[in-house]
Amino acid sequence: VDRGASRPRTESAPMDFTAEEFIRGALAAWFWFLGISTLALAPVLTLMVLVVPIYSVPWSLGALLVGSPIAYAIAKGLRNVSSVAVHMIAFGLFGAAVGIATMWAATWAAGPLSLEECLATFLSLPYLVMVAAASISVLLGWRRGARRILLRKRAAW
Repeated sequence: VDRGASRPRTESAPMDFTAEEFIRGALAAWFWFLGISTLALAPVLTLMVLVVPIYSVPWSLGALLVGSPIAYAIAKGLRNVSSVAVHMIAFGLFGAAVGIATMWAATWAAGPLSLEECLATFLSLPYLVMVAAASISVLLGWRRGARRILLRKRAAW
């Protein structure tokens, strides 16, 4: 079966993608996040790292479900832009925004905090690690979803 036959890429939309490519990238981003966040928090939280997946799986699954339509819209909006750097910047920033929003929601759900507690939480090393993990994971997920496009670009160079 030639899976490439259904690819929507054209000269005017060189970075367009199929639903299968998008889903593959979104799921890859989620799995990358689970691995990166758990490993990155290991030195920070020591034994607490065993508890991290209990919280990160449901919160990151929610982020995946809420963020995927936004990521899809961003990717469709950029389908005419052939610059890989532009896509990487857009999805790196999107990943950071998803990380910030998800951490904010998780913090808010835990209960009310004073301004000082909010600042201390949002500037803490675990919080910053989770935001960085989200940004890196979304970039890696984009790379996985765009794999066929990137291989074609590399062959053309």
